[in-house]
Amino acid sequence: MATSTSRLAYNDCFDVLDEALANKKGIRVEVPDWNTGNYYRLRLHSARAIDRKDNKETYPDDHKLYGRSIYDQLVVRLREEGKKWWMYIERFSTENLNIEPLGEENVIEQSPNGDLRKAGGAGESQPRSEAREEEITIFDGEPEKEAEAAPTRRKL
Repeated sequence: MATSTSRLAYNDCFDVLDEALANKKGIRVEVPDWNTGNYYRLRLHSARAIDRKDNKETYPDDHKLYGRSIYDQLVVRLREEGKKWWMYIERFSTENLNIEPLGEENVIEQSPNGDLRKAGGAGESQPRSEAREEEITIFDGEPEKEAEAAPTRRKL
């Protein structure tokens, strides 16, 4: 079942999000099980998306809340503690993170997994410059049909 697109369907969510914002670190809510918590988390994210949409219509495009939500600073996580499930709604902060500027010695030239798009998802990686704008053939698993029809190509 799809979630509602009406702001009125999420009054409970906005109340919880407001309460989380009112607290310096956030709040936690006990939920009966993971499924219930996950569904409520979906509803919270839907409420936040509706708030972003409404703010895009309410504010001019040069306003800081245009297309954004005051609730965007909140992170929603589910955790099992003992035999109870909790939904944590916390302010995201970089306060306790160790952040350092990068020098040349810290820059990773290529990710450990490499860019495998040119190789079709497997094989040797190649520099990003070679992997951009390459065409790939999409194969649906039926060789007979593929031989008859021209291959479907798209730009990455």
